[in-house]
Amino acid sequence: MSRLPTLKLPVWQLRAFTPRRLPRGHLKLGTLPTNSSRFLHSTSILRHSEQAASVSVQLPLKGLRVLDLTRILAGPYCTMLLGDLGADVIKVEHPRVGDDTRAWGPPFVCPHEASSHGRTHSQPGTGQGESAYFLGVNRNKRSIGVDLKTTQGQQVVRDLAKHCDVLVENYLPGKLASMGLGYDQLKANNPRLIYASITGYGLTGPYAKRPGYDVMIEAE
Repeated sequence: MSRLPTLKLPVWQLRAFTPRRLPRGHLKLGTLPTNSSRFLHSTSILRHSEQAASVSVQLPLKGLRVLDLTRILAGPYCTMLLGDLGADVIKVEHPRVGDDTRAWGPPFVCPHEASSHGRTHSQPGTGQGESAYFLGVNRNKRSIGVDLKTTQGQQVVRDLAKHCDVLVENYLPGKLASMGLGYDQLKANNPRLIYASITGYGLTGPYAKRPGYDVMIEAE
């Protein structure tokens, strides 16, 4: 029996580091169209330590820009994986409260708000809370606060979409289109845009307009 050849795989070389503190992730407000250009050229990430691990190989999705219009779990988990693979993920959140899961806890991680007993807590409803749930599916992302109910906020998303390769959303079917942010509307300014929709019951059919979580579908 002949011996199989040995494959030489790339080695990930990590620099040992100890984070000194976990900085709070403030939302950057994108209330005016002009802010989107400035945000695109910023380099800050939603969460980072003062020392970062370095790798000796280029991540496969480096250079790909993803606009993340998702919340809760399925969508954020999808875009988190893209960020893990090197994509530049821009997460759009509510400008005042952020993603719903920022306040889903305990446990919370808010080092600047330690109680007298040494415990940390969040500020539910302020957009500054850092729940373990939120941090668990939103690493490797930049975050910008945009009010999609306003004309200015919708224009910010259009401006961002012009410079993105992929858009991921998990709104009810037709919701973003009613704001002028559907695929047909955005592809007019960016024909190469890949528009991915995550739904509970699909884009068509009798249940398409229903909101849904996996446990609800499992129960049915």
